[in-house]
Amino acid sequence: MDSLTRRHDGTFHDEQPLLSGPSEGRPLLSGPSSINVLEDPLDPQEKERKSQKPTERVMSLDMMRGITIWFMILVNNADAGGGPFAILEHAAWNGVTIADFVMPSFLFMVGMAIPLALKNVHRIDSPEGKLGYLKKALVRAAKLIGLGLLLHFPRYNLKTIRLPGVLQRIGVCYLLASVVVIFLPPFKRGSGRLFSVFTNYLWYWITSLIIMVIYIAVMFGVQVPGCPSRGMLTPPCNAAGWLDVKILTPSHMYAYPTCHEANPPCEYFDPEGLLSTFVATCSVFIGLYYGYVLQQFQFHSQRVVQWVVPSLLQLALGFTIHFTFMPFNKNLYSISYIFLMGGTAGLVFILCYIMMDVAKFQWPGMPFVWLGSNSIILYCGDDLLPVLIGPSGFVLIYYGAMENNFGSWARGTFFDSWLPQYTANLVWALCRACFWMIPAFILFRKKIFVRV
Repeated sequence: MDSLTRRHDGTFHDEQPLLSGPSEGRPLLSGPSSINVLEDPLDPQEKERKSQKPTERVMSLDMMRGITIWFMILVNNADAGGGPFAILEHAAWNGVTIADFVMPSFLFMVGMAIPLALKNVHRIDSPEGKLGYLKKALVRAAKLIGLGLLLHFPRYNLKTIRLPGVLQRIGVCYLLASVVVIFLPPFKRGSGRLFSVFTNYLWYWITSLIIMVIYIAVMFGVQVPGCPSRGMLTPPCNAAGWLDVKILTPSHMYAYPTCHEANPPCEYFDPEGLLSTFVATCSVFIGLYYGYVLQQFQFHSQRVVQWVVPSLLQLALGFTIHFTFMPFNKNLYSISYIFLMGGTAGLVFILCYIMMDVAKFQWPGMPFVWLGSNSIILYCGDDLLPVLIGPSGFVLIYYGAMENNFGSWARGTFFDSWLPQYTANLVWALCRACFWMIPAFILFRKKIFVRV
């Protein structure tokens, strides 16, 4: 992770790392978002653009990123089980819950960031220049993957350490999409026509389609040993889980998958497995489209129209696939799930955009802007804090016995002592999610942003 950086003018330079959101070369997972309208001699609106302010803050990007990280903290700590708030738990197998919207939203935002982080790559023809961009992408992906592995702190048993993970998936998907953007030039840029982004960058959408075809071919074409037929999509019989067992081995997979609660249950499965991560790159490509629209079109009406139509089409396509041959499934990252999540993320972003950047009704969304401005540090902080002060199975700071820690005392005193179990779990999770708004506000106020 790079060092902390201070910015007093709200803008960022092209050389900055990627993991914070669609801003001008800024990290995908942190920092306030800004966009510099791309100058293009092919664009008939270029002269009009040059006469305007060069940098336009897009608050909606930070807001959506903040909403996503807030819900992630909430569902990670709600411990809803089979109680009245089970919608905050991931679906055991088929179907979706609120929790299942978090990961695709992160990948969607990663995709939106890439056009701005790599905004000059198509102006470079030399192999050396392309390789320079590739090197930066490799470094950033390695940082994410490495950080994901470091979050196993303080136990690093190399025999049983889980290799896949949330940050690992984000790093891999970002890298795959970046390679395509770096080495596949657009047909044409900046035509100014509605939906020209779709036709100009057709290679990217073809690549996404190829990924889906490969995924479907494996899922429906591989005969899993011990299963009665090919193409089965049940917890114990599916190609994605079988490949992970063969390649990763069970000792390096997630120990508590939700499909243990399915009927029939799975034996081994990792929700961030290899094949599902490969096809999850399509969520980044979906965000890529929205990012290019944001970058290359100036007027609100142009942007919103080109976001609304594909969002609705994706929802329709997702439901069609769900009811025909491949149901919504977060564990498998099914094709129907990709389109459902892409369409939903697009509509949520449009609402944030209209509220924050069109209507300028910003004060209700500012707490989420604070969270979105440093989401990587909040993600890691919420993962590591229980290890330091509890409550968790292993605590570094305790009194006498490990179960005597601050987290357990606070939860028992203020929540478990007077609330029913599931209500206490929910209120505890809400307090934890809202707690992180305090350090997020302090960092935002001081213009300190952690970049990866």
